Order: sequence, then structure tokens, then C-alpha cells
Amino acid sequence: MAESLDGCRVKVDSDFGLCYSRIGNLRLGGAVMRVGITLACSQCKQRNYVTTKDKRKHPEKMEIRKYCRFCNTHTLHKETK
Repeated sequence: MAESLDGCRVKVDSDFGLCYSRIGNLRLGGAVMRVGITLACSQCKQRNYVTTKDKRKHPEKMEIRKYCRFCNTHTLHKETK
């Protein structure tokens, strides 16, 4: 059953009693614990990337080497709020 809530499409699963909303590939609610995070360059502090991570498997802050277009080089990017 699908209902409209403030312009969003909400799906109610009657078998399990779960209520979740689908935004792209990110499922909110239910059993999936993916959260959206922002990655910032460690040198120039610019926020360059937005991605998701599984909060249960990786509770610590994420660090990854990615390309920074402001520094014009690959630098360490850290998770920010």
C-alpha cells in the first residue's frame, strides 16, 4: 500500500509492519542502517564528496584518499557532519 506524505511516497509493508520511504537507492527505516555522509579534504577543508556508509559495519569515521579539485591532487578526505 502506498500513501502520500508531504509530497513523498511512503510504502507500508503490511507483512512486517514496517514503514519506509525510498529516496534513490537509500532506504530509510526498516533494517538497513545506511547514513549519508560528507567527505572533506584534510588540506584545504573543502567539502567535495557526498556518499553513504553502513553505520553498523563501520561506526568509526571514514577516511579515504580521493581527488580534490581545489588542491588539484589526491588527498586524504575525512568524514564530516
